[in-house]
Amino acid sequence: MIDAQLGDGWIVPAAVVMALTSDARAGEAAMAAAERYGRNHGRPGPPGVDGSVLRAARFGPADPTISRASKRCFEAAGAALSRSGAPAPIRQAVADFTERYVLKDRCPADDQLEGVSVS
Repeated sequence: MIDAQLGDGWIVPAAVVMALTSDARAGEAAMAAAERYGRNHGRPGPPGVDGSVLRAARFGPADPTISRASKRCFEAAGAALSRSGAPAPIRQAVADFTERYVLKDRCPADDQLEGVSVS
């Protein structure tokens, strides 16, 4: 997903991944959020695919449980970036993304879909 972002949009997922994997407190918060999601949606899917993966692919941040987990992960990442002294432009990019997408249960694909009309 990091390399699928438009322009310099890769900065946000890279910063969030770095924050959640390099800061123990943030990592624990992300794991707790992910575990709750897995417990709620871990129904089996096709061989090798957990039902939670299918649900995430189908509904993304519009799913209430994914929404809660995403918000917790981005909150933890933002705090970790602040604690680490990450450059202000990176912290601002994550904050802007959080405001524009995460808090509104949206993703960048929603911007693209708004321009598509269904006949």
